[in-house]
Formats: sequence, structure tokens, C-alpha cells
Amino acid sequence: MEAATTNIFYRPVIFFSVLLCFQYRAAGVASDTLSNGRNLTDGDTLVSANGSFTLGFFSPGLPSRRYLAIWFSESADAVWVANRDSPLNDTAGVVVIDGTGGLVLLDGAAGQAAWSSNTTGSSPSVAVQLLESGNLVVRDQGSGDVLWQSFDHPSNTLIAGMRLGRNPRTGAEWSLTSWRAPDYPATGGCRRVMDTRGLADCVSWCGAGKKYRTGPWNGLWFSGVPEMASYSSMFANQVVVTPDEIAYVFTAATAAAPFSRLVLSEAGVSLRLVWDPSSKGWNTFAQAPRDVCDDYAKCGAFGLCNVNTASTLFCSCMAGFSPMF
Repeated sequence: MEAATTNIFYRPVIFFSVLLCFQYRAAGVASDTLSNGRNLTDGDTLVSANGSFTLGFFSPGLPSRRYLAIWFSESADAVWVANRDSPLNDTAGVVVIDGTGGLVLLDGAAGQAAWSSNTTGSSPSVAVQLLESGNLVVRDQGSGDVLWQSFDHPSNTLIAGMRLGRNPRTGAEWSLTSWRAPDYPATGGCRRVMDTRGLADCVSWCGAGKKYRTGPWNGLWFSGVPEMASYSSMFANQVVVTPDEIAYVFTAATAAAPFSRLVLSEAGVSLRLVWDPSSKGWNTFAQAPRDVCDDYAKCGAFGLCNVNTASTLFCSCMAGFSPMF
């Protein structure tokens, strides 16, 4: 679902993420689980079992805008934001499990809910756990059933085990939506979805315009992205087709594979970023669109695009044809 030029893959550049202005107090929650009767206040965190992911409050831009988020612990880059369109105005926020088993983010100053998992009434006894995969789950403590999970509600980032696609039975969709700006998690104008009509195809939209498509899945990779095979030793890509889902998902090929994420930028560009533990930075393995000629229908249905020509002459006709306009 992503594309790359050869020099991007073999000479990866370091992707410098926006510095997130985290404001911490001493962590009051040291485990990965929040159970009935316990709250998570601003400054407290949940940390996954092996420390890969952290849940807590952060301010990526203005200090006055506080969000509940999950971030990759080594780099502090958010992979999921709960209240992206309803930021808190101070550090009085608190996460609670309400009386009917729902996970709720309360604005402590106003006493109102800024965000909810909408699982109220499911079970009176639940536990909230941040898994080592980066998935936040609300689980029925009696049956063990997962009542809600953050993986079903992506922000602008896809990590291993998450889905991009839809449920044909319910119509539920798993898609990426860009941030408004690099330091502003509010819902932006670009989306990454899976077109499930016919062969699966990943498509990026910005506003009402289609920006990019990968081409259909051929069983090994998306036809317009053959370079996906170049890093198959690190990441296993597949399209899952069942009565309950048609979705793209990637997983780590081995336990030693580096952490990777797919991010939809504010401009509608999909980036495959891979963490380099030695340099403590992100390598850009791939991006889509690759260049101006990768934009969807850049030269129309029958035009040819050449990125090496002058900016006003990208498009031309095939031999034997002439432009109508």
C-alpha cells in the first residue's frame, strides 16, 4: 500500500518527527492495566508489558491543548489519539471506567466527557489494558471478551496488526485520517481507505479528490507497488478476505524485525517509517505518491507523464495521438 523509489529504499533518510512537548508529573500508574476503581490523571501513564508503548496525556503543539494518546515509547511519536477533535484546555483531565464499564475521558475542570469508548452497558466489571502490540483494549473481566479496542479506531497511523479495510457485514470501516497539521492531531482533510469493489486496492483521498491508488492486490503485493517485496523479510503483507473483513494488514516477519509504522501525512502522502535503534531516528523506506507523476490521473486517462521533463510539460500523448485540450 506504499511506494518507494530505489534510492529511498537503499539510502534511507532520517525522518525527523515533530518534537512533542510532553508534560509529565511523576507517573502514578506503573502497570499496563487500569481496573475498576482506578483513575488515570494527567501525568500518569500505562506502559505495555515490555515497555514498547505508553498511554498518557501529551501536547504536540500548544501546551494548552491536551490529548490522551498512545505513543511509541522510544521516540514519543503518537500512534493513536483519543480526543483528537476535543482537546482539553488544562491538565485536569482524568480517564475513568464508569459504572457500566465504559472508558471515559473527563474534562476535570468542566466535569464533562471529552471522549468515550462508547461501550457503556456492556459489562459492569471491565479492565483496560495496553497491550505490547500498542492496542488499548477494554476487556470483560468475567468472560475475557474484548468489548472495545483502539485498533478498530485508527488515527493517522497504521502499525503491525491493525487493519485498513472494512467489514462487509456491518459496514464498519478501518481507515487512516491525516492530522490537521504536524503538531495538531485534529482530523485533517486526507484519508487512506481500502476500495473493496473487485480486487482490493488502497486509495488516498484529499477532500473530494482522489490523490493516489496502489493498484489491485495480486496476492503478494499491490500491483503498483512491486517494491513491497524488497522488505518482505522484515514485514509480512497480506490482504485478509473473510465474511467479516476485507482488509490490508502487515505484521513483523520475525521477532527481531524493527518497529515500523505507516503514516498518512497532512498532504496525503503515505510514509513507511522504520525505527533505527542505533541512531534513534526514523528511516523512510517508502512513500506514496513517489513524485508528481504518481498523483492519480495526473495526465488523464490516456496521457503519459514524465517526471524528468519541465514542470509545465509533465504530460504528453502516446504516439499517434494529439491533445484535445
